[in-house]
Amino acid sequence: MAMAIASFRIVFRHMLHANNTYNCFFTLPPRPTCFLINRRATWRQCLISSRASSTNNYSYKVVVKKDERVENENTDVVNSTTIAAIVTSLGGPPAAVGIVRLSGPSAVSIACRVFRPAKNMWQPTSHVVEYGVVLDSDGNVIDEVLAVPMLAPRSYTREDVVELQCHGNEVCLRRVLRTCLEAGATLA
Repeated sequence: MAMAIASFRIVFRHMLHANNTYNCFFTLPPRPTCFLINRRATWRQCLISSRASSTNNYSYKVVVKKDERVENENTDVVNSTTIAAIVTSLGGPPAAVGIVRLSGPSAVSIACRVFRPAKNMWQPTSHVVEYGVVLDSDGNVIDEVLAVPMLAPRSYTREDVVELQCHGNEVCLRRVLRTCLEAGATLA
């Protein structure tokens, strides 16, 4: 065991100190260009580039506090469309789980029209999974699903998103999507 550790130290030291260069893979480069452009930069080059990068004034975007869903304050959010799409792949063998995603200002209301929870009422709470079924316009059960609402601004698009996670069969996915389109969503 002691021989293995000693030989590892020798190899590691040789890799780091060969020809007085340091591989930027082992010492984190101050910026990506040191690693990508000059793979075997010397220690002084990495140190100089880190000092130079610390003196440069880079402007980084910070997440703003206001809602960025609309471009200006006068735009009416209600006029935006709510889109629906199957977001899992349909090619190949059927998967265990498939996802139909609703995204837009009316995503929650459309999901309320098609989704019936196992409990009495569904109060959409952001990032809370709810078990239930999807019903068509006649009240027939299409599939058992898990509904996951992600309310604005805590979603990727900063607008209301509802994922209906159903069985991965293509027929089930297309029927759930068709029901969402009949309830008022637009095909993405």
